[in-house]
Amino acid sequence: MIKLPFQASFVGRGQIWSKDGVGEAAKVLLQARTTLFDSLSKHISEYPDMKQMLYTMLFQGEQIAYNEDNHTIEIANMFGYISCDNMSIKIANRIFETRLYNMFLSEAKF
Repeated sequence: MIKLPFQASFVGRGQIWSKDGVGEAAKVLLQARTTLFDSLSKHISEYPDMKQMLYTMLFQGEQIAYNEDNHTIEIANMFGYISCDNMSIKIANRIFETRLYNMFLSEAKF
């Protein structure tokens, strides 16, 4: 379980679930080393086609049609990194999206 150091600064549940509280939790989560993010990193390196697809979506803004017969899309969907939105794929959630942006940007520095 991840210890959230900001809890002490929020008095009640209403404040924790406020926009500021959720934003602070997202910051802590994105900086944490978790098995979920370790798996994401491992899968990105094990599946170069998936890595290229996610990179293309994020940095080139390419819209990719959802097709269950495409092995790369099938793998990314199986891992839960993408979802289908109006017959196109998108990153499953903002946490994955931000983590992937950070990962790709840090790789570009070297």
